[in-house]
Amino acid sequence: METNSIATTVDFYFKAWNTQGVENIKALLQNCITDNCEYKTETGIFYGLDAIAAVIENNTIEVPGRTFRLCSNIDVHNDCGWFNWELNIPNEASTVGTDVFEFNAETKMVKIIGFYPQLTAI
Repeated sequence: METNSIATTVDFYFKAWNTQGVENIKALLQNCITDNCEYKTETGIFYGLDAIAAVIENNTIEVPGRTFRLCSNIDVHNDCGWFNWELNIPNEASTVGTDVFEFNAETKMVKIIGFYPQLTAI
């Protein structure tokens, strides 16, 4: 596989979060995370491409019409980085969270830790 830039990796990650259907989500995730990637949030710890794709698919079902977008620069040093994202839910106030990640030599994410505020009106 051709090495992605970190910006390209994060772009694929957002495309996955804004896509429906587990197979479509997996196809996008294959470009930005490793097969054994670890994803940690307040709701649990998930391991691997299939589990992370299922988390994303479940989120699209639980929160129909929601979208995520990058709302900061991507800050990187050594093999880790972070960025802020904005969650937009139809007819609700948007909210901002942060993902911290580690990546490998191919710039695929190997670990993602998500921080997000309670989803209440801002």
